[in-house]
Amino acid sequence: MSIGNLKTYGNKGNNFPFQLATLKGLALSQCQKLQEFEISDPTSGGLKTAINLTLQSYPDSYLVSKNVIYDGTNYIAFITLATL
Repeated sequence: MSIGNLKTYGNKGNNFPFQLATLKGLALSQCQKLQEFEISDPTSGGLKTAINLTLQSYPDSYLVSKNVIYDGTNYIAFITLATL
């Protein structure tokens, strides 16, 4: 892996941060323990609080994706969490 191996600045040729991030991304893509949540609330502030409570309920999980839509009456969040 030579991407990020720049000797002009930063870690002076050390590309360990890039390699680590790449390996973590590969590990996340191979996760088999995915959990999906659908959270809705009529206010955006209430939805934010509900999302934060959900994330705090699963401290060993990583946020894979989060989509928020508004259907005219409710804000709806679709959240996917992964456990390595």
